[in-house]
Amino acid sequence: MDNLCMFRNYAILDRAMLDFAGRDTVSQMLESKTRILFFWKVDSLGCIHGYDGPKYRGYNIDNLPGDFLDRFTAYLIDNKICFYMCAMRDSYPSLIELEMSLREKFKAGKFMAVNVSFPGIPMALCDSIGRKAEKDGRTLSQVEYMEAQIQKILSEE
Repeated sequence: MDNLCMFRNYAILDRAMLDFAGRDTVSQMLESKTRILFFWKVDSLGCIHGYDGPKYRGYNIDNLPGDFLDRFTAYLIDNKICFYMCAMRDSYPSLIELEMSLREKFKAGKFMAVNVSFPGIPMALCDSIGRKAEKDGRTLSQVEYMEAQIQKILSEE
């Protein structure tokens, strides 16, 4: 799997969650260790067109309003937030074959599946970075760390 592609998707999702829910809500979600894996169908541009089967799998999501995740998905659709289609490197011998396969799928009116999690993997080092900052006499909240990671990842485009 192309890690940069996946990291971009995490950053896009995390940025959208901040824009949709606001810093305070996202901070509460991070503090309560909320984890969500979304399952979406996307078109050739990577824009969400719905879902097949379950929409998401969550951990510690009981503190969210009942329709929060559905409203968030609607927000992504309404605002045409698009994700990258990340392919397994071993699945296709070449980028040309991958492109041909995708073109055939989209011409046939099919969609691709994209799975994206909140918060993304870039948050994995947050606790250790926060402890280091604390030792240096600084504070670093999880949401500040997330915003820095989003900025770093999306500026690499």
